[in-house]
Amino acid sequence: MVRVESCLKSAQELDAMLAPYLGGNDPVFGRMSGVTLQDFLDPRKVAEARELIRANTAENGRILVLGTGAALIAERFDLLVYADLTRWELTLRQRRGQARLLCGLAGGGSVEKNTAP
Repeated sequence: MVRVESCLKSAQELDAMLAPYLGGNDPVFGRMSGVTLQDFLDPRKVAEARELIRANTAENGRILVLGTGAALIAERFDLLVYADLTRWELTLRQRRGQARLLCGLAGGGSVEKNTAP
């Protein structure tokens, strides 16, 4: 199994890439950007994952690539399953402080509830 998470750029690289769009200390006031899902991936790590996929597929015939962007990692696939999370569910998780980010922003990777008056 290959987890797409293992192909992401480091938290420091993602922080630097996204900082101009995040609205400073309040992530609610971020702005639109041209950043794509591909931009979150480290090309070296993607190449290593693809090699692992090729080797495992040749040996066993099957491999599972799991996570957001799996179709960007797997060059070929027989079955692609898409699962989504509704915006409302994500909002509820953010309010409970349970939403994970792809990088180390906002308190070590989770959106924390602001309790300031």
